[in-house]
Amino acid sequence: MIMTINKRYVEMEKFLKFWADILKQNPEYNINYKSIYNRLITLGVPTDDFGCNNNENGNFDYWQQQFSGNVNTKVFVSINWSYFCQFINYYTDEHSIKNASEHIKMYIPLDRKHIKKGAEIIFNFLSKNDIKHISKIATDIRFDGIVIRLTSEEDALKLQNFIDNNQYLQDGLLPPNPFTFNQNNIAYACDGMLSYNENIAKMIAIYLNKRKNELDKIKLQDFINFVYEYFQNAFINKMNEQEFIDNFGLIKEGKIFLKERILNYKQIFELFLKSIHPDFKIEHLFIHFNNSKEENKQLSQIICQLKQLKIRQFELSPIIVDCYTIMAAKYSPEIAMNNIIEYIRSNNSACLTRDNNIRQKFIDLNIREHVLAVCKAYDCSIREVISKCLDNFTNSKLGSK
Repeated sequence: MIMTINKRYVEMEKFLKFWADILKQNPEYNINYKSIYNRLITLGVPTDDFGCNNNENGNFDYWQQQFSGNVNTKVFVSINWSYFCQFINYYTDEHSIKNASEHIKMYIPLDRKHIKKGAEIIFNFLSKNDIKHISKIATDIRFDGIVIRLTSEEDALKLQNFIDNNQYLQDGLLPPNPFTFNQNNIAYACDGMLSYNENIAKMIAIYLNKRKNELDKIKLQDFINFVYEYFQNAFINKMNEQEFIDNFGLIKEGKIFLKERILNYKQIFELFLKSIHPDFKIEHLFIHFNNSKEENKQLSQIICQLKQLKIRQFELSPIIVDCYTIMAAKYSPEIAMNNIIEYIRSNNSACLTRDNNIRQKFIDLNIREHVLAVCKAYDCSIREVISKCLDNFTNSKLGSK
């Protein structure tokens, strides 16, 4: 039975109500997104399938043997990621599909009776058509048991059409994730370097914790409204950006890496909010995919500029240190710092000493413009930039001893 948008609404509501009932019966229960995630990925999986282990029953070994001589498909189980059997097809490690910032992610939920042969059928199709992909199959039976990452709309449509017209695969399909857009029971997502399903679980956990004292309010429409408001405040007007950073454990991220992660999260929640609309179609998912790629490209260009600014900042550290050292000895460390800051702020060169030709060097090297650019790019103060230059120079001198 194909999961229509109305069926999705029913299943999402049931899932939220399930957790509301848990909280009503166990008021002290601590909501953990991992519990929600583990429950979520097994939605629609028959009880008899819970005991299936694709590694222990020999399926992992079978797939590796079947594709051992296949030039278009490499199948392996990594020691460091043994929960999954991986299937890949790209030319080299540098091929764009591996390094792409965004993928079209297809989830194919096959039951235990069909997953062994079904996976072989799917990956033989991808191999024969030389469709580039990075894929994996989980040890357990789950609605994201087979995950295929593609970078081409045409390839996604080819695979979708193949599955739609293969009776064996159709007979083995389980219901897809109701929180995800699906085309004929094949769920789709674009989630960059993150996990769509995991972050939906996190969002549900945040919602449930907010409603712990208002459990009767828990329903699908309230959840959608909550996610929309959260999205607006975290990513659009940024009123609650710090709350989002805390909620999703990004406190320790570096500033450049943080920019990438925030954009990635924004795109995931944006996709969820778009995909619950009844008129959302696969072509809209492809539009989202292409928009995300363009956003990632633009951010990548900005990050390159930031890195160049950082390099330039380090290169200019010696002249800033020279200025500070001379003025600190001549006046005091506090006056030296304040005068450099005032020059950057006001462009009044009289704030700087002429000793050692410092004043002219600051002007010739455009140090003021550079420091202001760093302040804007990293959202920090002039004092922070100057202090960082002094630290960089000191640390580099210590490291050379």
